[in-house]
Amino acid sequence: MLINDFFTIHEKASGEDTIQAAITLNKDHAIFKGHFPEVPVVPGVCMIQIVREVIEADRQVRLRLVSADSIKFLTVINPNETARVNLSVQINVSEKQYKVIASIFSGEIIYFKLKGIFGIV
Repeated sequence: MLINDFFTIHEKASGEDTIQAAITLNKDHAIFKGHFPEVPVVPGVCMIQIVREVIEADRQVRLRLVSADSIKFLTVINPNETARVNLSVQINVSEKQYKVIASIFSGEIIYFKLKGIFGIV
């Protein structure tokens, strides 16, 4: 789990099919000592995990990534330069699946986009 360790949710608003969250990254987390020591970069797998954990916390379900139609890492996130980012998630729930379109961004800069399916565990 990365929530409340690697990242913290400061604000969250959710509707029937959306979640918006303001997230602060922990620039002192041990992950950045190896990825990368001189210029820390948020690993792509952590961005996917942030999406998963925010949905899980909001919807009170356990999820796993079943498939990803598209994952785009558009710009690196250096937590020393940008510690606070926003997450936007659109969700379409069908049977035991969450079809998700998500992005992590700050202002006009989009860092990450995901279009995929999370299954309920």
